[in-house]
Amino acid sequence: MKKTIYITKKLVITLLFLLIGGYCTLYGLLSLYREFQCISVEDISMDNYREGAYVAGTIDSCLTVNVQTIGGQGKDLGTSGGFITMGAVYECYTIPTADSHYIRIMIPDVDTIDALDALIAGSSEGVYVEGQIVKEMVEPNIPWYENCEQVKNPQKEILGGYVIKQISFSKRHNVLYFGMGILAVMIFAIWKGKIISDDFVVEKNGEPTDSERDNH
Repeated sequence: MKKTIYITKKLVITLLFLLIGGYCTLYGLLSLYREFQCISVEDISMDNYREGAYVAGTIDSCLTVNVQTIGGQGKDLGTSGGFITMGAVYECYTIPTADSHYIRIMIPDVDTIDALDALIAGSSEGVYVEGQIVKEMVEPNIPWYENCEQVKNPQKEILGGYVIKQISFSKRHNVLYFGMGILAVMIFAIWKGKIISDDFVVEKNGEPTDSERDNH
């Protein structure tokens, strides 16, 4: 016996929103779990830094290179390079770890960059940051570190392979709330509007009538 399945656009849109809501909810829950397992900035070491881990804490020092400016006065700079993506421009700073190494942190937020520059200039005592350990966007700028007085052996002291990318925990909370909201609305719509039963039709004997099609 021939069977014909009819699926309306309304059902397709509903399923699409369910998928989006489910993805955002799972993403948000995973982010929340990583936040609970967050590593303190002061405690990062080769033993505990891993891809995907969240970090948070106050930066109270970072590597600098002294450069000569007009007039002969030196100025300490803390950026060893930058990285441009479609959505952001990152400035690279380097902070100490708990085991006498250094790890890079990529900062896109202008206010945080200004705060770190103020820290380097001596007009700030610390800068709070939130981030996630990810694969490095660019390799360490070894010539820059060779001019850094605090580093004796850049090849060994600068942790390669991974960097800290600045993120916002609160913005990732919003992804969770967004996903849960979509799921709640869709489930309510299915319950009240009978979307699934009304918009998924299986005809066993021929085509549905014109009036049946108009109803869907």
